[in-house]
Amino acid sequence: MLLLWLVVLVLGVAYLAHRRTPPAPALGISAAYLILMGVFSHAPGWLLLVFWLLWLAVALPLALPDLRRRVLSGPLFAWFQKVLPPMSDT
Repeated sequence: MLLLWLVVLVLGVAYLAHRRTPPAPALGISAAYLILMGVFSHAPGWLLLVFWLLWLAVALPLALPDLRRRVLSGPLFAWFQKVLPPMSDT
């Protein structure tokens, strides 16, 4: 039964990404599913902890755009500018 919960979780996250669901509703839906999974499935505590840590790792950058721009996007764009060749006017 745990395998079914995990398959639905993966397919649900893939569906939300495919539909380009905005971050707040997608995070809310995934959090609600993780709560339901914790209550109704027989998932081990360590697995739920891993899923919640992954959720938190995704939620924090999406919830704090200034921090994301400063810590993640800014350095990433600077690195791409160094690596990629300059673009022509056309």
